[in-house]
Amino acid sequence: EAEMSKLKRDLEEARIQGEQQVAAMRKKQNDSINEVTDQLDQATKAKSKLEKEKADFKAECDDLQGQVAHLAKQKMSAEKNCKTLESQLGDLQARLDDATRQGADVGSQKARLAQESTELQRQLEEAESQIGQLT
Repeated sequence: EAEMSKLKRDLEEARIQGEQQVAAMRKKQNDSINEVTDQLDQATKAKSKLEKEKADFKAECDDLQGQVAHLAKQKMSAEKNCKTLESQLGDLQARLDDATRQGADVGSQKARLAQESTELQRQLEEAESQIGQLT
């Protein structure tokens, strides 16, 4: 009977140790599950953050591409306007050169006519003087 009692105690101790081991294993398993769950949550949050940043970068990239396209159109328009203005400048320069040449021609004609007028005035005065001497 003492042996039976000892066996019961040993069995009871073994059962208690087994339950303690099971409880420790469950606790370890729950801790591991909680740790993995936390890691999964962190990974999910990191993924969401990266996806948001990716979307922000894509939106910024799209905006910049739109700006580049707009600037390219403005550049083409400015170059076209520049060519037009250069052509107009060439035409105006040619007209100015022509007007300057015509002005020089008119100046030469004026000087020649002034000289002729002076000569004719002199001849008239001579003629009047000769008429005055004849009368």
